[in-house]
Amino acid sequence: MMNRLGVLMKARNEGWRLPFTLRAAAAVGDTVVFVDHASSDDTPDVCREVARGGHRIIYVRWDDPVFREMAIYQCMLDYGRWDGCTHFITLDADEAVCANHVERVREFIFNMPPERAMGIPFLSMWDSMWQYRCDPASIWSNRVYPIAWRDDGRLFYRVGEGQYDWHARFPKGWEGREQINVLDKVHEGGVMHYAWTNMEHIAWKAAWYKMTEWVRFPGRNTAAKLNDKYDRVLDKRGIRFGRVKSEWVEPYKPWMKLMKPEPRPWFLDEVACMIDEYGLAHFDGLDLHDANEAAKD
Repeated sequence: MMNRLGVLMKARNEGWRLPFTLRAAAAVGDTVVFVDHASSDDTPDVCREVARGGHRIIYVRWDDPVFREMAIYQCMLDYGRWDGCTHFITLDADEAVCANHVERVREFIFNMPPERAMGIPFLSMWDSMWQYRCDPASIWSNRVYPIAWRDDGRLFYRVGEGQYDWHARFPKGWEGREQINVLDKVHEGGVMHYAWTNMEHIAWKAAWYKMTEWVRFPGRNTAAKLNDKYDRVLDKRGIRFGRVKSEWVEPYKPWMKLMKPEPRPWFLDEVACMIDEYGLAHFDGLDLHDANEAAKD
């Protein structure tokens, strides 16, 4: 069987940045299985535009506004298998593999022994698309995540204990498999993660995560534990930066120019809806980083 790499990508109202990141994902994979999670922006149009450029995009519309992450991942995996993909890599809509490592990553994935997972450093692009966090003591400077595997048909996604349905990017069934890294250090490059380029928005998204978990999984965590869990993304202690290397992004620059200004985040509307439904007092103890005020605008 011919090797075929499938990229699993999900997004909600990320049309403003997809002209870059969806093309970057298509440069890595032979097929991009893209789940549009209840977007109300131009995401479908961007997917069609990228596909017209010769990239294979399997577009799947997911209308349920509740973020059922494991079901979405399983849907993408099923479509990729249907398309004949033999290997998979997960990339979010705010991520891109450094351009100079695309071929290296593809070759590494295709040559992995069975029952291995490919790890790769994640570069936290902080307060800018042109710098990344590199202070040695921070978790955000030392992330090497498993995101790719050779498929054997046995891996799967499903909700965890207590129906917890978030933050499990790698499929289940790989217990006991060894992680082998294509790169080890952030200064070498890896996956550029653009979640931190707007610090106000990431603080508001942390608030949305807390509120949503508080509502969907009551009693699972205290307010203090949720604050600690999600506010780690805002920890600036000992912060240091490295500059993005030209070889990481040079081929991407024409696509980066197609990005639009970042709009008002979609999750602020959900913050407003939760406050309307449950009342602000229901979320006492959660640090909302003024997302409740921003949601009024």
